[in-house]
Amino acid sequence: MNGSAGLLRHLSRINNLGRSLRATERLVYPLKTAIKSLSARVGLSSHAIFCLWKTALKDDETLLDKAIASVYDQMTSFDEARAEHVMSLIIRRHPDAKGAFKAILTAIRTTATETPST
Repeated sequence: MNGSAGLLRHLSRINNLGRSLRATERLVYPLKTAIKSLSARVGLSSHAIFCLWKTALKDDETLLDKAIASVYDQMTSFDEARAEHVMSLIIRRHPDAKGAFKAILTAIRTTATETPST
């Protein structure tokens, strides 16, 4: 029982962190760094934190919708034709969908890190 209560408390912290920082609204935010930092603070492994975060996103439809909308906006702003192609692959459950999606996300992240902040 104590383990379940602790897990729920950590899940609540993850959910609150996601809302307060709006971590899902920016695709280019370094997720691995955030998970590593959070895992040190709450005493869970990075994998456990990621699983809790993923569960919290799935359980909160509004948060998930915002995350998806943010990714959609970033993809279409980056390269509309490529974004439409990737979305088509995903919708059709094409075997190349995962690779194409990962490639466009990597390209967006790479471009964002190469562009100096103002």
